Amino acid sequence: MRRRVASALCDPVVNYKNRLIGNFGWQFTLMMASAYFGVKGALYSFNGLAMLPYYKGKGVSGTDYQLYSSIARAPFSMKALFGAVSDAVPFFGYHKASYIVFSSILGSLAYVVLGSFWVSASTAALLFFAIGVELAVVDLLCEGKYAELMREKPETGAALVTWVWLTYHVGSFVAALLTGPIADSSYGIQTVFWICLPLAAQVSIPVALGYLKDVRRKQGDRGVRWGKLRQHPKIFMLSMGMAAGAFGQALVNLFFRPFPMVLLAYSVSASCVLIVAAFWAMPITLAKANLFLFLDAVVYIQIGGALEYWFTASHDCVPSGPAFDYTYYSTYTRVVGSIAAMAGVALFQHVMGEWRMRKIFVTTTILRSLAGLFDIIMVERVNIAIGISDKWMYMLGDAIIYEVAYMLNFMPVVVLISKLCPKDMESTTYAVLAGFSNFGQQVASTLGIVFITGYGIKSEVTTKCSATGATGCTLNVTAIDESGNVCPALDCFEIPCKWDNLSVIIFLTHILIPLAIVPLSFVLIPDAACTDDMSSGLFGDPVTTSGGLELTEVRGRDDQEVDEDAKEKAKEEDATQSFKDTEHLL
Repeated sequence: MRRRVASALCDPVVNYKNRLIGNFGWQFTLMMASAYFGVKGALYSFNGLAMLPYYKGKGVSGTDYQLYSSIARAPFSMKALFGAVSDAVPFFGYHKASYIVFSSILGSLAYVVLGSFWVSASTAALLFFAIGVELAVVDLLCEGKYAELMREKPETGAALVTWVWLTYHVGSFVAALLTGPIADSSYGIQTVFWICLPLAAQVSIPVALGYLKDVRRKQGDRGVRWGKLRQHPKIFMLSMGMAAGAFGQALVNLFFRPFPMVLLAYSVSASCVLIVAAFWAMPITLAKANLFLFLDAVVYIQIGGALEYWFTASHDCVPSGPAFDYTYYSTYTRVVGSIAAMAGVALFQHVMGEWRMRKIFVTTTILRSLAGLFDIIMVERVNIAIGISDKWMYMLGDAIIYEVAYMLNFMPVVVLISKLCPKDMESTTYAVLAGFSNFGQQVASTLGIVFITGYGIKSEVTTKCSATGATGCTLNVTAIDESGNVCPALDCFEIPCKWDNLSVIIFLTHILIPLAIVPLSFVLIPDAACTDDMSSGLFGDPVTTSGGLELTEVRGRDDQEVDEDAKEKAKEEDATQSFKDTEHLL
């Protein structure tokens, strides 16, 4: 009996291992573990979880923390350009390996500086940006390589994807277990950066050993492949524009952070330019869906600089507040939230897998907005009044219900992007659409700054001298400030934190404004089911969905010029085929 049970448990694992290694080799399997456990899983999670205690330890305000976090995420909006450049420009003869090694060196050096020295918050933001470049490049190019190998061996099914996501979740889980306790310990948050250093560096080892299977181009064939760029100039130009917009947003956030209206002006201007460029470069159906995904990210305005500080602030700043330690906030809730997110994926597949896209987006948007009520309940201390502790309320609301609602809202985004990617240009389309969605999150973060500052939220206790008007004096101590002004001890007073309008901001940014995307779903996305083919008609071949909708929308088409369309059909097919060469973009 025991043997049968052991066999039933072990045989599938052994068979899976044999199929994985037998088809892809142990070297490439190890390469994927290095990239997805070490970099995308552990390193990405360590990086994200460490920023809050790191910046709070520097005395950075909530708004500045949010801006600096947005800078760190900017490279993910530039992935389409990274992919296009790596595809067209072999670096030391390699299209992938050399770029990964270079990004690994860049990220490793950033961690050495963060772990070894005290640096200003602005300098730290640039270092986190460099780390973000490594995260984005490794994820992008490794995903392109395993997608290429999977196409060569379709009989392997999802074996490789399963390995990738398994190692990713294990790495993320390990990072969550360690970050919180370290942040609360006497070792300090900089210890995390020394843990991250070998993770950032190790990915270059299997790459250097050739485990990525990236073939080096011959000595006389290492120039810029201009033909690739000329074959699809609009998409390449759009990728450049998106990267420039994201990088510009990061620079504006860094140098103009005291001026929220400047940040807002840049975000609105860059968004409008990129949206117009997308409609110029893409078929109309794809451009409309891209606009929807962008706006879906923008309208869920991010206010982590207020909420995360409120949840973790001391009682000096939030009297009778939650005052969560990082072990609870970054570890316990993250682990439970990961389980809830997986439950959300299963729920989506079981309940909504065959729904129509518009119905899904309307339903999940409403659910996500309702999840915001839990934060208002906690801020208004309603949970305490009815006898529910902050830890239980946060675990139920933010760690479980919100994560399920978030995944239910996120999954249709993935499905829509995947379904709209035309044959032979999947990677290109996915990179551009995902890049726009990431840029939308940058814009949402900037809008959050406007709301936080506009409603007078103050997330830290500061001091001010009534005699000189200078800030940063020392209580009960006569001191000279940086300008040489003497502040008598009795003239230094505290300015407390201010959270009066936090509930209003939560209601506006996480409940009311996100609902604006609901009517747009009836205009911008196809009325198709998840099981429908939404991509084939993008370049001229009509596709009828289960609802009878024809998805073909090619700009410049005149129904009375059928003969001209027939003459141009071959050229159009050639244009579609040209996108094949950018398969490595994601």
